[in-house]
Amino acid sequence: MEKKDTTKMPEVELIGIYKEKHRKKIVATFHVYLADKDIDIRGGVVFKSKEGRFFIQLPQAHGTDEETGKRTCFPVVSFTDAEYEKAVRYAVIGLVAEELKKMKFD
Repeated sequence: MEKKDTTKMPEVELIGIYKEKHRKKIVATFHVYLADKDIDIRGGVVFKSKEGRFFIQLPQAHGTDEETGKRTCFPVVSFTDAEYEKAVRYAVIGLVAEELKKMKFD
């Protein structure tokens, strides 16, 4: 099996952040584009703690662990290259966090 090149950083573009008006726990949603993979990722969410800290989360789904029966969360989009996936997460969180600093939230 050929070794994957994990040195290439993802090309992440922030398309938009949208204030959430209908779900109380979520303050915003976001849309990013992975230019190097030609993938749109929509439905990322931003939560805000009582202390004012933002929690930025890529889209995820919920299911049940077959062995334990406990509820589990898993990413809707995942990559076979774990280093690339980690780089995507850090890049998205960084971009969204920078844009959130410019926005006003009640």
